[in-house]
Amino acid sequence: MEYSQRDMMRRLPKATHVERAEFLISMAAGKSVVHVGFVDTGYEVEQRLAGTWLHERLAKVAKSIVGVDVNSTGIESAKVAGYDAHCIDLSDPAADVSALAGHHDVIIAGEVIEHVENIGAFVRGIARIANNDTRIVFTTPNSSAMVQAILAFGRREICHPDHVVGFTAATLTGMLERCGLTVDSIATYSSKVRLDTSDGQGKVLALAGRLALFVERVMARFISPYVASGLIVVAVVQA
Repeated sequence: MEYSQRDMMRRLPKATHVERAEFLISMAAGKSVVHVGFVDTGYEVEQRLAGTWLHERLAKVAKSIVGVDVNSTGIESAKVAGYDAHCIDLSDPAADVSALAGHHDVIIAGEVIEHVENIGAFVRGIARIANNDTRIVFTTPNSSAMVQAILAFGRREICHPDHVVGFTAATLTGMLERCGLTVDSIATYSSKVRLDTSDGQGKVLALAGRLALFVERVMARFISPYVASGLIVVAVVQA
């Protein structure tokens, strides 16, 4: 099939700008949940001390919750704390997922897909443990974010050291559909500033970051949600 440049211009679907954690908590409320990447590797201590660990917040509202991750140390810590957790690499087609058998209302893969080398296998692995009516929620940074475009003028970008791929709304939707999912809805969110403010430079960067994100939130809510720094896509297994 031959494509023209006009085929590359995509009209994005309607989306809403939300607070990421609150959106995920509302999705989990009263539901049976599988939380993929629940350990939040690299931020475990910070999140738990601050009381902002997402898995803990989801567990407070979910009917039941199971954590899945590849961080064995974090999993053992979670088990000691009383959480149901399993070390399963969903990007491995041969992985034993029998521990996740049963009906799941919601599967949440928050800020995970951008860390995975074999993305297609990972998405298909999640589809393996989903039921026909399971809502599958992916969240990931938005490569089309306004802040990233501004930083490019200074030869900079915001990128976690462990990220190996980035998505736009179009490429994430295309990946999920290619792997057997149907996209139900899209939302966007703005990131939060996580900077060491113990010195002068850190305070200046934190202030600049908060100002930029304030402008981003205003523009995302009143002009276009797709300028925001993160994407949330809710999908289901294709019938």
